[in-house]
Amino acid sequence: QSELGAPGLPAEFVLSEDSSTADWQLAALSPLGPMDRQQLLTVDNSAQRLDLLVQLLTEAEELIRARIEMG
Repeated sequence: QSELGAPGLPAEFVLSEDSSTADWQLAALSPLGPMDRQQLLTVDNSAQRLDLLVQLLTEAEELIRARIEMG
């Protein structure tokens, strides 16, 4: 998304060693919209939340690539 002018991750970002905190950090820093983030908030299980995050990020990547190709 930085190629489209959106800000990237801070250079000094450090992912938590606690997996349940790390998955929330990844969700918060992801290029997802508010509805997708809300969907992540409703998942109680960390492994399921990460699976959903991967799915949503894959979809977001496809959209971002299409936007870049379109100019």
